[in-house]
Amino acid sequence: GSHCGAITSSGLLYMWGRNNFGQLGIGSNEDNIDHPTLVVLPPPRNKKRGFSYASKLACGYRHTAAACSNSSIYTWGNGMYGVLGHGSDIDYDSPKEIQDIPQSNGVIALCCSQYNTGAVIQ
Repeated sequence: GSHCGAITSSGLLYMWGRNNFGQLGIGSNEDNIDHPTLVVLPPPRNKKRGFSYASKLACGYRHTAAACSNSSIYTWGNGMYGVLGHGSDIDYDSPKEIQDIPQSNGVIALCCSQYNTGAVIQ
C-alpha cells in the first residue's frame, strides 16, 4: 500500500500516508496524511492483558495490523474478503482487537499483503 508507520521504543504507534480506507487507524478516512500521527490502541477486551503497547506492525495494501506486547492483535482499514479477521468485510478506521485468537505467550511474526493478514503466535 501507500501507507507506513513506526513504533517508538516505548511502544507508541505512529502512521502516515494514504488513508482512503482508514488504514492509518486515526479515526477517519481523511486521505494523504503527510506527517506521523499517533494511533491510539484501545485496551484489550481481556483486562488481565494490561495496556496495549505496539511491538510489531504490518502494512497491507489497504489495511494494517499491529501486535502488542500483551499478545493482543489489532487490525484496521479495508475489510474486503474478511482480511481484518473480525468476521465481516466491514472497514474500520480505528484499531479493533481480533477476538478469535487464543491467549498466547506472544506474537512472533506479523504480516499483511494485498488481501490477507497472518500472525505466528507462541
